[in-house]
Amino acid sequence: MRATLCLVICCLLSSYTAAESCCVDEDIAAAFLQHTTYSREWPGSLPIELTSDSLEFIGSSDQGGYVTTVAWKSAAAEEETREIFAKALIAEGWTPMPENEHLRSRMQRGFVGSGTRRLNTAGRYCRKRDGIFSVHVKPTSVGLIAVLSLNKRAGNTDCAGLIATQTMPTGYLSGLLNYLPVLSLPSSVQTLPYAGSGVGGGSNDAHAELTVETSVSGSDIVSSFGAQMSSQDWTLDTTFAGDVSSGSVWLREANGLQLTCLLTAVDGGPEVRLRMHVEPLP
Repeated sequence: MRATLCLVICCLLSSYTAAESCCVDEDIAAAFLQHTTYSREWPGSLPIELTSDSLEFIGSSDQGGYVTTVAWKSAAAEEETREIFAKALIAEGWTPMPENEHLRSRMQRGFVGSGTRRLNTAGRYCRKRDGIFSVHVKPTSVGLIAVLSLNKRAGNTDCAGLIATQTMPTGYLSGLLNYLPVLSLPSSVQTLPYAGSGVGGGSNDAHAELTVETSVSGSDIVSSFGAQMSSQDWTLDTTFAGDVSSGSVWLREANGLQLTCLLTAVDGGPEVRLRMHVEPLP
């Protein structure tokens, strides 16, 4: 009865969310983040026309009028798909934004999705004060998915200013961020191809965290990091495990610093929250 009712509701609504699970097709689930409102209609606010025999339109999402996202299923190869978007955007006057090497270095730290690039490979484009287009291409269970997002908030700054900000040196790797480990997740733990952990810190500590949906226990994930930590000159001090949390403590000497790294995992239903924290010994 519930499935029938939900089907009727979906037929009457032009948009829905992943919470209405019986309404969401596999391609929608693969293309958009959970709890986002989706539509099978083309958005009227997207300032670009894009057609290709290799692209099959999936749907769109509008978040408060500030971020508009459109998704396609692509029959082309990954690099060819990127090229389709690059040519279309450049033809409409959008300028490719160079990658910030400092940001790339920062994104190499922390937890990294297995089988994915350690660097953010999203193409970014700006035009006058029209905002920033981001292009993501990702392999999924339903095929290659291409996602084009327009962030209109970025239009508060013109394109030249955005590029200048993007390429200026930053202090991302100052202090203990230099010593934050890089840990690849097990192949059985799936994340978005461009997903990485949130990273922060400074002169006194550094940390990274990531939440993943997986059936793999947090203790198994933490245990899988052992060889990687050892290869990055960390020595195991101790391990611990409770009903919902588990972790390990690691030691390292680097450039006269005596460092500790605490790795933890907290199980919460289908999600596991991972965290690492580096600080000097007192």
